[in-house]
Amino acid sequence: MTVTDSVNYDKVLEQGMAKLKQYADATPDKSWQLTAEKSGVKLYAKKSEDPAEPMVYRGDYLYKCGEHLRPIDITTPSIFASCRRMFDSRFEASEIRVIRSRYSSISYGQSKAVWPITPRDFSLLTLREVHEQVTYFGLFSIVNDEINPPVEDFVRGNLVCTGWKISRVPQGMMITFINQMDLCGSVPVALARSTLQQMPTCTAKLAQYHDKYGFPPCTEVHNVQYLGEDFDHATATYTLQLKGDGDNDKVAAEIVCCDKMFSKGFQVVVQGNAQYETVPSKASQTVRISQVSGAVTIQVVGKKKNK
Repeated sequence: MTVTDSVNYDKVLEQGMAKLKQYADATPDKSWQLTAEKSGVKLYAKKSEDPAEPMVYRGDYLYKCGEHLRPIDITTPSIFASCRRMFDSRFEASEIRVIRSRYSSISYGQSKAVWPITPRDFSLLTLREVHEQVTYFGLFSIVNDEINPPVEDFVRGNLVCTGWKISRVPQGMMITFINQMDLCGSVPVALARSTLQQMPTCTAKLAQYHDKYGFPPCTEVHNVQYLGEDFDHATATYTLQLKGDGDNDKVAAEIVCCDKMFSKGFQVVVQGNAQYETVPSKASQTVRISQVSGAVTIQVVGKKKNK
């Protein structure tokens, strides 16, 4: 589907990511109220500078992990629906509707209902901003009834500024989750506050996912067109779609496959014209894709299924 108002979306991302960084980069001071500490997660609340916007909730969790992990590796489970369900009890479903770039998309998501309120759904613009020492993953609501029309029996919620910051620190990784959301519709005030305030506890659960399973394949795309990716947690199957002209032997994409996720190994299946080689590294193996000609689907299929 063609996105006709990409300029406006770029502005949404620019403003949204600036706000996400403002909240996530700040050292909690007197403007942040420490509301609780649960399972190692420090939970904070802060009033928005704009009185028309909802409260900002934040969770910080120090993940003591190995040096081989990168910030982008930590974010990867949060982008795949089958993984997100494993560590986020509020998450129901999500679907990418439009791919804007390697790390940006327009998507549709649903959250589970909390009795007695109606389930919420969301029309979202997302972006991952990747650096060596830090990765941000922002999610922001947009209105586009052509791509994400209203759905019966759901109330459309508003993510003003929601997302992750994963940063390398001397003790491991600091996982920060920001939640500034308007549930919209009719919701008891106390229930809304409790629900929104508890959402950042998923930072610890994301770390627990890594401890148990590792991370899904994480791909860096070079000189080919990225058409999409998905990962099925239960079958440990990663699917990557690319398109290239096949004119050179340069590496088109590199898929980092975590040894813990694929503890019994994996096989690579290529549909279309492309070549690959597998290169071992610390705690992972990298599948290097080259000579991509036309549309190609690459699958990494684990030999051990996940529970």
